[in-house]
Amino acid sequence: MVRVSPRVEYWRDKRRRGELLLAAACASATEAEACLALAPDLILYHPGFTPEAGGDTGMLAALAPLGNANEAAALGLPRLAELCAPCPMAMGACGSDPFLLPGPAFAAWRAAGLEGIANFPTLGQVDGFFRAELESAGLGVASEIAFLRAAHAAGFFTVGFACAPEDAAACAGAGCDALIVHLGLASDYTPKPLSAARAAWPAYPEATRGKDGTGPLLLLHGDHLSAPADEVAFKGLASEGCDGVFAAGGPERVKALRPLAAG
Repeated sequence: MVRVSPRVEYWRDKRRRGELLLAAACASATEAEACLALAPDLILYHPGFTPEAGGDTGMLAALAPLGNANEAAALGLPRLAELCAPCPMAMGACGSDPFLLPGPAFAAWRAAGLEGIANFPTLGQVDGFFRAELESAGLGVASEIAFLRAAHAAGFFTVGFACAPEDAAACAGAGCDALIVHLGLASDYTPKPLSAARAAWPAYPEATRGKDGTGPLLLLHGDHLSAPADEVAFKGLASEGCDGVFAAGGPERVKALRPLAAG
């Protein structure tokens, strides 16, 4: 049996006290340091947002990594692990990379101080014919789920990034300790306002919670919170299985969402 991480036990204790969780994305040690001042419960590190390539630095840009994405992310691990303690940190890893050898990678990441792993970038943001072709080639979300399952078995806490209820169910089945739930993109490729996407939320607790109510912690992707109406909608989610919010977009976005997680 895989031992539950003390970090996860702490998160669950906090939720039992009625407190919401705040996860913060960062792409560098500088961003992590600024986020840590806001007392997040989790730092999710991934360099997919960095502006080094020029132009777009958002989530979709992370699906076009330059070079070896996992190797590039791992280069920052020793500094991030030292900086983030005692805050838990997970690294976004490209689990669909067919050349990634989980065993050696896990050993190296563990030695660098890593505690948690997330499937970011995720091909869950891709749909239609291209998604079907990726899945049939073994390069889609199914490979990410297998990677998360292996990471969980290796003793990491795992954070699944889910863009559909069926992906969330698969992440839960792989033993993920927490899920970041993305409720979809609008026609301009920006996250839908929560006030418009809220009806999609109940499918996620339903897909991930067992009959006894147990399952991974569910964090709403914070980019759906962009207006006062969205904040009002978010306040009602705690009674519908929402355990907190994930703030992407840098320290300023974390600062903006910190009050919501504080209740």
